[in-house]
Amino acid sequence: MRGQSTVREVDVATGKVLKKVAQSPQVFSEGLTLVNNNRLFQLAWQVQTGTIYSRQTLQKIGSFRHQMTDGWGLSTYNRSLLVGSDGTSYIYFISASTFKTLHKVQVTDSGTPIAWINELEVRGNRIYANVWQTDCVAVIDPVSGRVAAWMDLQRLRGLAAARVKPRQEFDVLNGIAWDAQQRRLFVTGKYWPLVFQIAPKMRPASGSRAADLAAIREHCHPQVYRR
Repeated sequence: MRGQSTVREVDVATGKVLKKVAQSPQVFSEGLTLVNNNRLFQLAWQVQTGTIYSRQTLQKIGSFRHQMTDGWGLSTYNRSLLVGSDGTSYIYFISASTFKTLHKVQVTDSGTPIAWINELEVRGNRIYANVWQTDCVAVIDPVSGRVAAWMDLQRLRGLAAARVKPRQEFDVLNGIAWDAQQRRLFVTGKYWPLVFQIAPKMRPASGSRAADLAAIREHCHPQVYRR
Protein backbone atom coordinates (compact mmCIF):
# COMPACT_ATOMS: atom_id res chain seq x y z
CA MET A 1 0.00 0.00 0.00
CA ARG A 2 1.17 3.55 -0.66
CA GLY A 3 2.71 4.99 2.47
CA GLN A 4 2.79 1.55 4.11
CA SER A 5 5.10 -0.51 1.90
CA THR A 6 8.20 -2.03 3.49
CA VAL A 7 10.72 -4.74 2.67
CA ARG A 8 11.21 -7.10 5.60
CA GLU A 9 13.19 -10.11 6.73
CA VAL A 10 11.03 -12.17 9.08
CA ASP A 11 11.70 -15.21 11.23
CA VAL A 12 9.24 -17.75 9.84
CA ALA A 13 8.96 -19.69 13.11
CA THR A 14 8.13 -16.71 15.33
CA GLY A 15 6.96 -13.95 13.00
CA LYS A 16 9.57 -11.62 14.47
CA VAL A 17 10.72 -8.88 12.10
CA LEU A 18 14.53 -9.10 11.86
CA LYS A 19 15.06 -6.28 9.36
CA LYS A 20 12.73 -3.69 7.88
CA VAL A 21 13.28 -0.93 5.34
CA ALA A 22 10.51 1.57 4.64
CA GLN A 23 9.83 2.62 1.07
CA SER A 24 8.85 5.92 -0.50
CA PRO A 25 5.30 7.04 0.40
CA GLN A 26 4.55 7.21 -3.34
CA VAL A 27 5.37 3.53 -3.92
CA PHE A 28 2.71 0.79 -3.87
CA SER A 29 4.97 -2.27 -3.70
CA GLU A 30 4.04 -5.50 -5.42
CA GLY A 31 5.79 -8.78 -6.33
CA LEU A 32 9.30 -9.44 -5.01
CA THR A 33 11.74 -12.22 -5.85
CA LEU A 34 15.27 -13.33 -4.98
CA VAL A 35 17.67 -13.47 -7.95
CA ASN A 36 20.96 -15.42 -7.89
CA ASN A 37 20.79 -15.54 -4.09
CA ASN A 38 22.07 -11.99 -3.63
CA ARG A 39 19.58 -9.46 -4.99
CA LEU A 40 15.88 -8.83 -4.50
CA PHE A 41 13.88 -7.48 -7.45
CA GLN A 42 10.52 -5.83 -6.75
CA LEU A 43 7.72 -4.43 -8.90
CA ALA A 44 5.41 -1.53 -8.07
CA TRP A 45 1.76 -0.96 -8.97
CA GLN A 46 0.81 1.34 -11.86
CA VAL A 47 4.39 1.98 -12.97
CA GLN A 48 6.84 0.21 -15.28
CA THR A 49 9.81 0.63 -12.96
CA GLY A 50 11.05 -1.69 -10.25
CA THR A 51 13.59 -1.63 -7.44
CA ILE A 52 16.65 -3.79 -6.74
CA TYR A 53 17.69 -4.42 -3.12
CA SER A 54 20.65 -6.07 -1.47
CA ARG A 55 19.55 -9.34 0.07
CA GLN A 56 21.91 -8.83 3.01
CA THR A 57 20.95 -5.27 3.99
CA LEU A 58 17.58 -4.77 2.20
CA GLN A 59 18.90 -1.39 1.07
CA LYS A 60 18.14 -0.15 -2.44
CA ILE A 61 21.05 -0.75 -4.82
CA GLY A 62 19.43 -0.07 -8.20
CA SER A 63 16.31 0.09 -10.33
CA PHE A 64 15.01 -1.33 -13.61
CA ARG A 65 12.34 -0.82 -16.26
CA HIS A 66 10.13 -3.62 -17.56
CA GLN A 67 7.81 -3.92 -20.57
CA MET A 68 4.64 -5.15 -18.86
CA THR A 69 1.66 -2.81 -18.71
CA ASP A 70 1.78 -2.80 -14.90
CA GLY A 71 3.66 -4.41 -12.02
CA TRP A 72 1.79 -7.15 -10.13
CA GLY A 73 3.51 -10.51 -9.56
CA LEU A 74 7.17 -11.50 -9.95
CA SER A 75 9.08 -14.75 -9.43
CA THR A 76 12.38 -16.32 -10.48
CA TYR A 77 11.99 -18.98 -13.18
CA ASN A 78 15.69 -19.86 -13.43
CA ARG A 79 19.06 -18.10 -13.08
CA SER A 80 18.52 -15.99 -16.19
CA LEU A 81 14.75 -15.70 -16.41
CA LEU A 82 11.98 -14.11 -14.37
CA VAL A 83 8.21 -14.48 -14.71
CA GLY A 84 5.92 -11.51 -14.16
CA SER A 85 2.26 -10.55 -14.27
CA ASP A 86 0.39 -7.30 -14.84
CA GLY A 87 -3.19 -8.15 -13.89
CA THR A 88 -4.11 -9.43 -17.35
CA SER A 89 -4.42 -13.08 -18.39
CA TYR A 90 -0.75 -13.19 -19.44
CA ILE A 91 2.43 -14.36 -17.74
CA TYR A 92 5.58 -12.69 -19.07
CA PHE A 93 9.00 -14.34 -19.31
CA ILE A 94 11.57 -11.63 -18.63
CA SER A 95 15.36 -11.53 -18.94
CA ALA A 96 16.91 -11.16 -15.48
CA SER A 97 19.75 -9.11 -16.98
CA THR A 98 18.02 -6.77 -19.47
CA PHE A 99 14.43 -6.92 -18.08
CA LYS A 100 13.11 -7.23 -21.63
CA THR A 101 10.10 -9.47 -22.22
CA LEU A 102 11.28 -12.50 -24.20
CA HIS A 103 7.85 -14.06 -24.63
CA LYS A 104 4.50 -14.40 -22.90
CA VAL A 105 1.81 -17.05 -22.48
CA GLN A 106 -1.89 -16.60 -21.89
CA VAL A 107 -3.32 -18.42 -18.88
CA THR A 108 -6.40 -20.44 -19.81
CA ASP A 109 -8.65 -23.00 -18.15
CA SER A 110 -10.63 -25.21 -20.53
CA GLY A 111 -10.11 -22.56 -23.21
CA THR A 112 -11.26 -19.67 -21.02
CA PRO A 113 -8.69 -16.88 -20.43
CA ILE A 114 -8.03 -16.28 -16.73
CA ALA A 115 -7.55 -12.57 -16.09
CA TRP A 116 -6.26 -10.83 -12.96
CA ILE A 117 -3.21 -13.06 -12.67
CA ASN A 118 -1.56 -11.61 -9.58
CA GLU A 119 1.05 -13.07 -7.21
CA LEU A 120 3.39 -15.63 -8.81
CA GLU A 121 5.65 -18.35 -7.45
CA VAL A 122 7.63 -20.97 -9.38
CA ARG A 123 7.65 -24.47 -7.92
CA GLY A 124 9.40 -27.11 -9.98
CA ASN A 125 7.93 -27.18 -13.48
CA ARG A 126 4.78 -25.28 -12.54
CA ILE A 127 3.89 -21.65 -11.93
CA TYR A 128 1.56 -20.98 -9.00
CA ALA A 129 -0.58 -17.88 -9.56
CA ASN A 130 -3.10 -16.22 -7.31
CA VAL A 131 -6.14 -14.87 -9.15
CA TRP A 132 -6.90 -11.43 -7.73
CA GLN A 133 -10.15 -11.04 -5.76
CA THR A 134 -10.48 -14.81 -5.35
CA ASP A 135 -9.27 -17.31 -2.74
CA CYS A 136 -7.74 -19.43 -5.49
CA VAL A 137 -4.30 -20.33 -6.77
CA ALA A 138 -3.95 -21.65 -10.32
CA VAL A 139 -1.22 -24.23 -10.96
CA ILE A 140 -0.06 -23.44 -14.48
CA ASP A 141 1.92 -25.23 -17.20
CA PRO A 142 4.52 -22.59 -18.15
CA VAL A 143 4.78 -23.82 -21.76
CA SER A 144 1.11 -23.88 -22.75
CA GLY A 145 -0.32 -21.51 -20.13
CA ARG A 146 -3.03 -24.04 -19.33
CA VAL A 147 -4.23 -24.44 -15.74
CA ALA A 148 -3.26 -27.95 -14.64
CA ALA A 149 -4.95 -27.73 -11.22
CA TRP A 150 -6.63 -25.36 -8.77
CA MET A 151 -6.05 -24.73 -5.08
CA ASP A 152 -9.11 -23.38 -3.25
CA LEU A 153 -7.94 -21.57 -0.09
CA GLN A 154 -11.20 -20.03 1.10
CA ARG A 155 -10.99 -22.04 4.34
CA LEU A 156 -7.67 -20.34 5.15
CA ARG A 157 -9.22 -16.97 4.49
CA GLY A 158 -11.85 -17.82 7.09
CA LEU A 159 -9.22 -18.85 9.65
CA ALA A 160 -7.30 -15.61 9.09
CA ALA A 161 -10.45 -13.49 9.26
CA ALA A 162 -11.33 -15.02 12.63
CA ARG A 163 -8.12 -13.54 14.05
CA VAL A 164 -8.76 -10.01 12.80
CA LYS A 165 -9.52 -7.45 15.50
CA PRO A 166 -12.53 -5.09 15.27
CA ARG A 167 -11.98 -2.26 12.77
CA GLN A 168 -8.72 -3.87 11.64
CA GLU A 169 -8.23 -3.97 7.87
CA PHE A 170 -8.49 -7.31 6.09
CA ASP A 171 -8.16 -7.87 2.36
CA VAL A 172 -7.48 -10.39 -0.40
CA LEU A 173 -5.31 -13.48 -0.63
CA ASN A 174 -2.16 -12.34 -2.44
CA GLY A 175 0.97 -13.96 -0.99
CA ILE A 176 2.66 -17.21 -2.09
CA ALA A 177 6.19 -18.30 -1.17
CA TRP A 178 8.00 -21.55 -1.95
CA ASP A 179 10.96 -22.58 0.21
CA ALA A 180 12.86 -24.85 -2.18
CA GLN A 181 15.48 -25.86 0.39
CA GLN A 182 13.02 -27.19 2.95
CA ARG A 183 10.22 -27.78 0.42
CA ARG A 184 7.66 -25.67 2.25
CA LEU A 185 4.81 -23.70 0.70
CA PHE A 186 3.49 -20.59 2.46
CA VAL A 187 0.44 -18.44 1.70
CA THR A 188 -0.99 -15.27 3.20
CA GLY A 189 -2.98 -12.18 2.24
CA LYS A 190 -3.05 -8.42 2.47
CA TYR A 191 -3.41 -7.41 6.14
CA TRP A 192 -3.74 -11.06 7.16
CA PRO A 193 -2.51 -11.63 10.73
CA LEU A 194 -1.34 -15.15 9.84
CA VAL A 195 0.99 -16.87 7.37
CA PHE A 196 0.01 -20.47 6.61
CA GLN A 197 2.35 -23.34 5.74
CA ILE A 198 0.29 -25.72 3.64
CA ALA A 199 0.38 -29.09 1.93
CA PRO A 200 -2.21 -28.21 -0.70
CA LYS A 201 -4.88 -30.52 -2.02
CA MET A 202 -5.01 -29.95 -5.76
CA ARG A 203 -8.16 -30.06 -7.84
CA PRO A 204 -7.04 -31.22 -11.32
CA ALA A 205 -8.43 -29.04 -14.11
CA SER A 206 -9.15 -32.18 -16.14
CA GLY A 207 -10.19 -35.65 -15.08
CA SER A 208 -12.17 -34.48 -12.04
CA ARG A 209 -15.92 -34.92 -11.74
CA ALA A 210 -17.85 -32.43 -13.85
CA ALA A 211 -19.71 -31.10 -10.81
CA ASP A 212 -16.46 -30.54 -8.91
CA LEU A 213 -14.87 -28.72 -11.85
CA ALA A 214 -17.94 -26.55 -12.33
CA ALA A 215 -17.87 -25.56 -8.65
CA ILE A 216 -14.17 -24.70 -8.60
CA ARG A 217 -14.46 -22.70 -11.82
CA GLU A 218 -17.44 -20.79 -10.50
CA HIS A 219 -15.40 -19.85 -7.47
CA CYS A 220 -12.00 -19.32 -9.08
CA HIS A 221 -12.65 -17.80 -12.49
CA PRO A 222 -12.61 -13.99 -12.20
CA GLN A 223 -15.97 -12.26 -12.43
CA VAL A 224 -15.12 -10.58 -15.72
CA TYR A 225 -15.33 -13.95 -17.49
CA ARG A 226 -18.42 -15.34 -15.75
CA ARG A 227 -21.61 -15.53 -17.79
